[in-house]
Amino acid sequence: MSSGIRSCRPTAARGALAAGLAAALALAGCSVVMGSKKAVEGGQSPPVYRVGDSLTFEEQGEETAIFVTAVEDDQLTWTDNAGNKWVTSRDPMIPPRAEMPKSGGPSVLRFFEPQSPTVFPLAPNKKVQYTVTVSRTGEQPRFERQSCEEHAPHPLTVEAGTFDAWEIVCRRGGVRETLYYAPAVGAVLLRQRETPKGVERVTLADFHRAQTNGEAAGGAASAKA
Repeated sequence: MSSGIRSCRPTAARGALAAGLAAALALAGCSVVMGSKKAVEGGQSPPVYRVGDSLTFEEQGEETAIFVTAVEDDQLTWTDNAGNKWVTSRDPMIPPRAEMPKSGGPSVLRFFEPQSPTVFPLAPNKKVQYTVTVSRTGEQPRFERQSCEEHAPHPLTVEAGTFDAWEIVCRRGGVRETLYYAPAVGAVLLRQRETPKGVERVTLADFHRAQTNGEAAGGAASAKA
């Protein structure tokens, strides 16, 4: 997960949500369109998650579901079916605080200044800057300056449906990453990361909000009808 949570490939843990944070098949012809006013109102604070919430992301034909397995104040733990874990803040546009692959591969820790940066409340043309120290097992820590610029929401269609999404363009250590965040879902619909090898593209395929006392969480409860 990513920034937010990204989808996780068998060969390596990917950061996504996110994450990223990272990653429901909508019925054919089924989509939900949220008004721009609601998208603006919903962008005033980060999404609220609870244990049992899940997001499914698709990258190059491969889908990966991630689940909220712990919530402590503003900190979330996400786990995929392979046992990989990500620790994030509630802001899905900020990179994970920790990435812990089950396979025994290198773990990643991130330390931010300020300690809990956030792009919220969202506002057109708003800019956010922060620094992060990235510590990977077996490597020297590296320091990065990161920034994000926000643009007004517009409708965007992905496999999970059609929603008004804020465009958030981030610079992360020289890499440009564009995220499209939908307040109605509380997740990133599309993440495009420009690399020397080309553009990496991760989309939201499904989402599910856990229910309490028979009532769905606020916003869209699921991509499925």
